[in-house]
Amino acid sequence: LAVSAQFGYLPEENLNYSHQIVPGMPICGESSLTNKAECIGAMVLLERGVVSFATKCMRAIEAGAMSVIVSQAAGVWPFVMADSAKELLSAGVEINIPVVMIGQNDAEIVRNMLREQVLSQSNTNNISTEATTVTAENVASSRDRHLKTVLKFGPCVQECSICQEDFAVRDSVLKLPCRHVYHTDCVTNWLAM
Repeated sequence: LAVSAQFGYLPEENLNYSHQIVPGMPICGESSLTNKAECIGAMVLLERGVVSFATKCMRAIEAGAMSVIVSQAAGVWPFVMADSAKELLSAGVEINIPVVMIGQNDAEIVRNMLREQVLSQSNTNNISTEATTVTAENVASSRDRHLKTVLKFGPCVQECSICQEDFAVRDSVLKLPCRHVYHTDCVTNWLAM
């Protein structure tokens, strides 16, 4: 499950993004990304912490990212990221790419897949005439070579549990603190009872 940021681009209709995943370096985006060449056209994976969500996104966009995935640092549910300090407005930056947060467990799955891919590529290289030594450095710099994922945009919940009608594009919905989503009219009437 990926939760869209309040300030990111969200397609109006269901849409799939399929791009290579590249861990940003530094992983929290506290400075300009040093692996810019690998980030161009990719989904850049960054970790929560150190700097604001807005700063992370600006750094990924500077590096040419097609989307940003922020991983939750704690074992809690991902949430809607916001730019409460209005950094984007101050910098005159408009986020025109998808920005999502994933949970810590999902992020670990992605990282493991990236590591397995590097080991698999290294094993293939070892069969050739030149041996390749797998070190922490070359795992960190090449773990993102071919892994791709698909971000599917659209409602995670297919129907309002109050009226039991499917959500449609342009429906007015309300997300409560419990993270459940309802048609605005349905939940307003229900809460007024």
